[in-house]
Amino acid sequence: MLDWSVSVTSDLEFCVRTALEFGELSPAAQARIAALVVSGNLSQRDRMLLSLLEDAIGDGCVQPLPVSVSL
Repeated sequence: MLDWSVSVTSDLEFCVRTALEFGELSPAAQARIAALVVSGNLSQRDRMLLSLLEDAIGDGCVQPLPVSVSL
C-alpha cells in the first residue's frame, strides 16, 4: 500500500534514482511520475529531478519500459 504522507519530492526522487540506477523506467514509475506532474504541486527541486530524468532518457541512459498487456 502506498503511503500518501510521503512528500512529492521523496516519491519523485525515489522514481528518478531507481530509473537511473537500473537504466529502466517501469510503467508503474511512469504512471506515478505522471500523477505527480498532473497534481501540479512541484517544487524547483522536483522540476530539476524531472529534467535530469528527461536528459537521461534523451541520452539513452534510461529506457522507458513499455506497458505489456496480456489477455
